[in-house]
Amino acid sequence: VSPFKNSAAECYGQYKKLDKKIKAGACFAITQLGYDLKKFKELIQYHNRRHAHIPMMASVYLLSPRAAKAMYKKKVPGAYLSHALFNKVISEWKDKKQGLKAAINRTAKLGVLLQSLGYRGMHIGGIHRSFKTVGAILDQMEKIKTLRPEEVHEFESKDQAYRSENKAFINKVKEKLTDHYPYQILSAAHTFFFNKKAVLAPIYKKTAYLFDQNNKTWLLKRFLEDPVKIILLSCQSCGDCSIQHLAFQCPESGCPKHTRNGPCGGSLEKYCEVYPEKLCVWVRAYNRLKNAKNPEHFLADDVGPRMWELNKTSSWINFHLERDHQK
Repeated sequence: VSPFKNSAAECYGQYKKLDKKIKAGACFAITQLGYDLKKFKELIQYHNRRHAHIPMMASVYLLSPRAAKAMYKKKVPGAYLSHALFNKVISEWKDKKQGLKAAINRTAKLGVLLQSLGYRGMHIGGIHRSFKTVGAILDQMEKIKTLRPEEVHEFESKDQAYRSENKAFINKVKEKLTDHYPYQILSAAHTFFFNKKAVLAPIYKKTAYLFDQNNKTWLLKRFLEDPVKIILLSCQSCGDCSIQHLAFQCPESGCPKHTRNGPCGGSLEKYCEVYPEKLCVWVRAYNRLKNAKNPEHFLADDVGPRMWELNKTSSWINFHLERDHQK
């Protein structure tokens, strides 16, 4: 789980995905790397309210200048290192012996803090040659036990827990046109045509059966389904549609990783890790549902893997004939 996020949409996405992993059978959880005590605390409080019986472990790292630079430059998805701490690490390692000593002490201090918060173990990274350095970290943890208030400061971020959601007027208009209105339209259409409890559901199923039996599904797909879905969703014609799980966005075209069960954890300030100019599709989903006053629907479904055998077939037919993941 990657708790080092600064927007409500990203934080909530990570927490809900953690819930899914535990529901699926995870017997422990472990964090991404980070040096923000506020976020470590926020995560463990959420976790203990819901899953106190599942051990939460923390990732810590023996910070060398090379590793610190990679984290600070955002080259490690989901990891967090503050500007002040980055500069401090670079300064310490001007003398390699002193740098290693400081890194061991810092790792031990973070370990003690995390133990006091309720983390039940830690994974120590950045050590590749021998167990000696690990032993030094554990010995130092035994020595210090508790920290003075001034020693905690380097693990505190100056960032707000959630960044301001204030938007310029033009951005609000753009969001309504590209997100909120399309969601309302698609949600209404889905309720009318793709609800197995709807009054007309038996008629839709019978119609789909007739198209299928007469080998005419290509007509429906080419002249009705594709034009609508390609224009509105950049549909990739996977045949196993999951747009309703993603606030009526396509996970195949909208996410480069094709995630159907939640965000990957690599987003940065709400933007996609792979395409930094694009908002994460899960952030957009959260915002759509929040605007529609349906936030409880965010990541509420457990979605099965895409059924590749349905590729390039009609998802509308597959839905009504119960061939897709929504059987």
